[in-house]
Amino acid sequence: MIIIGHPLVDFKPFYKIGDIKSIKNTPPNSILLFEFNENKISYFRYCRENDISFAVEVKDTKELLITNANKASFALLSLKFAKEAQKLADDYLFDMRILAKIESEEEMIKMSHERIDGVIFKRSIIDGES
Repeated sequence: MIIIGHPLVDFKPFYKIGDIKSIKNTPPNSILLFEFNENKISYFRYCRENDISFAVEVKDTKELLITNANKASFALLSLKFAKEAQKLADDYLFDMRILAKIESEEEMIKMSHERIDGVIFKRSIIDGES
């Protein structure tokens, strides 16, 4: 299981980005995080073309499938959607990893029992938009 943001586990930071210009303000080797937006799919292409790891916050199956097709490294989603998303990822052999957004170690343990690829503590996401 991937664990991002726990104080006892080293991790690459995730930087929430609102536009391409904000990328220059992120440290090297960080992972960019976008909210899914059909009008900003070009951001995914930019990341792929520049070999930048990126993650996308998704809310539903359509967004999950489009995010995977655009070669994101990670999909971040709610606890409620995690089990369904993981099943799709396993059935279709996604290259991207499913990360449930959590707030506690108890939720981390619950997601491990659901066989979710990983978790990200919400407090560990850095707002690169400000």
